[in-house]
Amino acid sequence: MTVNQLLKTHRTWEDYAGMGLGVIVLFSPWLTDQTSHSLAVTNATLAGILLFILAGLEIMRLYRWHEIVTLLVGAWLFVSPYILGYVALTPLATWHVGLGAIIAFLALLEIWQDWGLSDEDLGAHGQ
Repeated sequence: MTVNQLLKTHRTWEDYAGMGLGVIVLFSPWLTDQTSHSLAVTNATLAGILLFILAGLEIMRLYRWHEIVTLLVGAWLFVSPYILGYVALTPLATWHVGLGAIIAFLALLEIWQDWGLSDEDLGAHGQ
C-alpha cells in the first residue's frame, strides 16, 4: 500500500490522536508549569475538552461539522496566545501554537480525506 493510498482514507487512529491531542491541550498549562494566567488556563481547558469530545464523536459517528469545528479550534489555539495576551508565557504559548498547528493540519487532512464521501460513507467510518 502506497503512502498516497494511506493518506486518502480517514483512519480511526486519527480520531484517537485527536482525543490524545485534546488531553495534552487540556493539561498543557500544568505540563508547562504556566498556571498563573487564568485566561490561558481557561482557554486550554475549554479547547482541550472540546477537542476530546469532537474526536470522540468522530469515532462514534462522523459528520463533516466535527472536522470543521476541530479545524477552527486548532486555528484558535494557534492564535490565542497573541489574542488573549499570554504570549509572554513562552512555554505555554509555544505549546499552544505548535499544538494548534498540528490539530489544524490533522483536521485539514481529515476534511480532504472525506471530501468526496457521501453521508452514508461518513456514517460507516470506524465500523
